[in-house]
Amino acid sequence: MNAQGNLADSLNKLGLSKIPSARVLGVGLLVLLGTPLVWSAVFTVEAEEVGIVLTFGKYTRDAGPGLRFKWPWPIETVRRFDRRLQTFDPPAREIHTKKKRNIVVDAYICWRIAPSASGR
Repeated sequence: MNAQGNLADSLNKLGLSKIPSARVLGVGLLVLLGTPLVWSAVFTVEAEEVGIVLTFGKYTRDAGPGLRFKWPWPIETVRRFDRRLQTFDPPAREIHTKKKRNIVVDAYICWRIAPSASGR
């Protein structure tokens, strides 16, 4: 019996007779590594949001609502901001005046992100 036959017999005994070929392993590795890369290149922006695309941390473009594409992380990242009216109501504070009188100061802030010059 030759060495090749001994190897095949040993693999059969271990249950490893059906080892995938190098091509199958290569394709599997490509899919395993490529899926997160493609997944990080696709993003969605909701109708009430605006997306800001940053390339290496610097502003590149606006991204309107819908399915969008970008370069994978770490090249491009996306920040999403809500376009709806935002409110901030901090708790009232009691402040003493120079004349030693107490007054209550209450503030209420509203803001909204305006559409860009491109009209999105």
